Amino acid sequence: MPTTPILLDHHNLRARIDQSFGASLIDLQALHPRLGWLPIIARNVPGEDPRTNPACFFMAPWCNRIANARFNHLGKPITLTPDPRDGHAIHGDVRKRPFTVLDRTPTSARLSFDSRQHKNVNWPWPFTAIARYELTPHTLHIEFTLTNASTTPFPCGVGIHPYFPRQQTHDQTRLLKLAAPVRFRYESAACIPTGPATRDALARRLSHLHPPAPLPANDSFTGHTGTITLHWPDCHATLTSSPGHTHLVYFTPHAPTGEPMPFVAVEPMTIPPNAFNLQPHPDLGVQTLQPSQSLTTTYTLGIEMRD
Repeated sequence: MPTTPILLDHHNLRARIDQSFGASLIDLQALHPRLGWLPIIARNVPGEDPRTNPACFFMAPWCNRIANARFNHLGKPITLTPDPRDGHAIHGDVRKRPFTVLDRTPTSARLSFDSRQHKNVNWPWPFTAIARYELTPHTLHIEFTLTNASTTPFPCGVGIHPYFPRQQTHDQTRLLKLAAPVRFRYESAACIPTGPATRDALARRLSHLHPPAPLPANDSFTGHTGTITLHWPDCHATLTSSPGHTHLVYFTPHAPTGEPMPFVAVEPMTIPPNAFNLQPHPDLGVQTLQPSQSLTTTYTLGIEMRD
C-alpha cells in the first residue's frame, strides 16, 4: 500500500522519497532567490503520477537490461522473469519494492530491503539493500549498499536512474545543457550492446556541454568519468558518482508526435547493460559478491543557483 512520502527539507533543498516504491526519489527541488522552487531531479510530465514514475530510482542487483532475461553464472544457466514489454529483465529488482524506514531526521533518511521477506523476487540469490539520503544546504548525498545474503556468490552491478527536466521554468528558451564525459559508445540495439564500443559523434558530444541530442537516444557508453554536469540558465548542478561508475546510459525519448519528452535520463552505472552476457573483461565492472560481502556506491549532487 502507498505510504505518505518522506519529506526531507534543508531550507534551500527539499526532496520526497517513496519508501513503498523502491525507496525512490519522487523529486528534488531547490530554492531560487527570485524564481522560487525549481525542479532539479524530475520528469515533469503533465498528468503523470510521480509516485509510479519516480524521478530517480536504484538499479540492483543489475543495471538496465539482461538480454532475454537469461545469463550463465559459474557454468549454470540463470533464468529471470522477463519484462512483458520487450522480453528482457529490466532495471534490477528493487525499484518497485517496499522498503522499511530504519531511521530518519528532518534532513536524512535510511531505508532497508530484504529480498527474503518478499515473494517472486526476480533474482535467484537472497540479498539485502540499504539506501540513505541526506540533504545539506546545497547538496544531496545518496548512498546505496547491496549485500549478498546467500550462501553462494553472485554477480552484480549497481546504478541510479535520474531524470532531469529539459527546462525548469515555463520559458521555453531557458533550456538544459549537459555534459557526461565518456570515451566510447557501444554498438547496440534497444540499449543492449551488440558490438564493440567506439568513439563516435554522440560520445564526443556528451564529453562537452551541449543541449540534449536532438534525436531520440537510448544508448550505453563506457569510459565514463563519474561526473555529470547540468546547466540550466538559473541553476547549475554536478552529479558525482563513486569510483567504479565507468558506464553510462543516456536516454532522450521523444513523443509519438516527434516532440522531445520534457526530461532526459543520464544513468551512471558500475556495469553496462547485459554485462553478465558479455565476454568477461575487467572493464565491464562486474563484481562477484561472496556470501555476506557488500558493494556500496555513493552519489553526490551539488547545486548552485545563478541569479
